[in-house]
Amino acid sequence: GHQPMRIDTRVVRAGRKVQVLEATLAVDLDAPPAAESIVARAALQQIREASVELPDDVDAANGPDPTPPAPEDFERQDTRFGDETRRYHTDGVEHRGTGNVLADSGPARDWIRLAVPLFPGTSPSPLVRVAAAADFGNGISRILPFGRYLFVNPDLTIHLYRRPVDEWVFLDAITRLDTTPGGGGVGLAESALHDRNGRIGRSVQSLLIEQLT
Repeated sequence: GHQPMRIDTRVVRAGRKVQVLEATLAVDLDAPPAAESIVARAALQQIREASVELPDDVDAANGPDPTPPAPEDFERQDTRFGDETRRYHTDGVEHRGTGNVLADSGPARDWIRLAVPLFPGTSPSPLVRVAAAADFGNGISRILPFGRYLFVNPDLTIHLYRRPVDEWVFLDAITRLDTTPGGGGVGLAESALHDRNGRIGRSVQSLLIEQLT
C-alpha cells in the first residue's frame, strides 16, 4: 500500500557563487528530520551560471565531444520482463536504443525520457529528468545475471556542466567490477551523459554485489 512521506529541505551553504542544499525523505510524518525515519538523503551543489568569454581554441586539446544519434532514429523498446505489470522502468520512462537494454548484458547506450511528472501537475525540471535517467546506469550496463546476483547501487552522483536541451537524456553506460582474488563485493557503474547536442556530464553509482545462488 501507499505510505505518507515528508520531504524536508535546508540550506547547508548559502554562497553567492556556490550554494549547497540538502533534502531528506522521511516515512514518519511526526518525527524530526534527524530521526531514524529518514529513508533517503540528497545533496545538491549549485554553481553560479554566468557568461564567460573563452579562448577560440579551448576545444583543441580535448577534441569534440561525440554527438549520439537522435532518439528519433530508434524505436521505443519493450522493457517488460515476461508478464510484468506496470512499473517505473516500463511505463514511467521511455527507452530508445538498440537491442533490449534491460535484458542484454554489457555496456549499453540508451536514450531515456521521463514519461510522467514527478508530482501531478508539475513539469519536471531538467535536473529531475537527468536524475530519472542516470539511475538506470547500473541496470542497463549489468554484466551479472539476474536471479543469481544482486548489484544494488546505494548511491548516485551526478555532475553536469550544462542542462539538457529537451526531455531526452542519453546514457553511455558501463559496469566495472573488482575481479582480483578476494574481491568482487563492490563495483562501479559509470555513465557518460549526453543530450542531442553532445555531452552534458557524467554519473557514477557505487555497487553492492551479492551472490544469491
